[in-house]
Amino acid sequence: MFDQLDHQAANDQAIALAAWQTKHQTDLPHIRCFAAAGDAYHRYGLTDAQELGLCLASLVWQWRMLEQSGLSLEHAIAGSAMRMAVSSHLYSSLAKTRAARMILNRLSAAMDMDKTPVLHVFTSDRMMTRIEPMNNVLRHVTASLGAALGGAELITTLPHDWLSGSTGMSRRLARNIQLIMRDEARLDQVADPAHGATTLEAMSQSLAHKAWQIFQDIEQAGGAMAVATSAMVAEWAAAAQRARQADMDNRHAAMLGINHHPQQPIAPLPALIMETGLPRGGMARPAKAWEDMRIAAYDAADDPADDAADDKDLRCLILDDGSSDKQCIANWSDELRMAGIQMAEVRITNTAEANAQIAAAKPHILVASQAVHHMLADHDGQDGTTLSKTYLALDADGATRRQMITNMIRTGDQATNKHDGQGISE
Repeated sequence: MFDQLDHQAANDQAIALAAWQTKHQTDLPHIRCFAAAGDAYHRYGLTDAQELGLCLASLVWQWRMLEQSGLSLEHAIAGSAMRMAVSSHLYSSLAKTRAARMILNRLSAAMDMDKTPVLHVFTSDRMMTRIEPMNNVLRHVTASLGAALGGAELITTLPHDWLSGSTGMSRRLARNIQLIMRDEARLDQVADPAHGATTLEAMSQSLAHKAWQIFQDIEQAGGAMAVATSAMVAEWAAAAQRARQADMDNRHAAMLGINHHPQQPIAPLPALIMETGLPRGGMARPAKAWEDMRIAAYDAADDPADDAADDKDLRCLILDDGSSDKQCIANWSDELRMAGIQMAEVRITNTAEANAQIAAAKPHILVASQAVHHMLADHDGQDGTTLSKTYLALDADGATRRQMITNMIRTGDQATNKHDGQGISE
């Protein structure tokens, strides 16, 4: 995205557009040709503070273009907008919207201006999912509520099936979310309800401070366009995406229908590819990796060309001595269920029991706790069995679990069954 920008070409286009807006300012006083595209920065994968900081730098760059074309700074500020995206975390979205208002006021005050750009808030498409898309309705309701309570002047609530296009029903439902908030909850008649709430004030001010510091760093590095055409923004996005994905994989961030209360394999919505070649929602959606696993499970179960599809009967055996964290077992259970893989959890006390269970189950995936692993390792070879070095740890991280399950789905019965009644074998 940003690494494909041509600095000079972007400047030339901005100057030409600024000149056009200046020329038609009298005839079209309310037109806005410039906006800081924070929703695009969000889609690219930036954190909230990075998104807001880059938005401020983008606004300053745009105002410079407008001033160069002869438009006064006052009209430039009044005729611009700041776009941003909010997620389904209510307090975070509320604090982010309030923080945006704070830094816009601070920026205008620094330039000795009373007016501020219009704050246009979008519900995030990065938080959306292609699987169980009706859950996106819940996400958009919460995001819209956070934007409204935070003081957004314009709100765009995306349809729940936005990632694959949208229908008349989904667009109507998105409109109704805002109508209910306005006409039934009367949120348009409340000014900054979070004012004075200690936690929300602290969250808002902390985010505003971080965003302002990032804005200053960008200006020192040469401004928004210089940073956007360098590797800095891409590095920010990559680091943020790694952290988000780790939170998703390890269940620190819950996403309903994806890694929290998932259903068995179901048909996903098709992805809508934009003119840029990227899918809607961008490439930084935390749900994408989990969707790929579930789509693989759905395709494997629904493949008419595979006569053995109904006979694959993929199985996972979990061996535990009773001392392991139950959450680890619950994580495996959820992920195997969403992939359509049968799971059996067995508590064992000795090596003979373990080998008997393996011989009976003939699992495609063998998961063992550390205690069981050590138990079997101590008896390795004593009874004609050999411990496999490829077993999966019960406390494996989410990325390892997901990758192993996906690989097993794709290979199916073509995979060599290492656990075929010979104990835990190489």
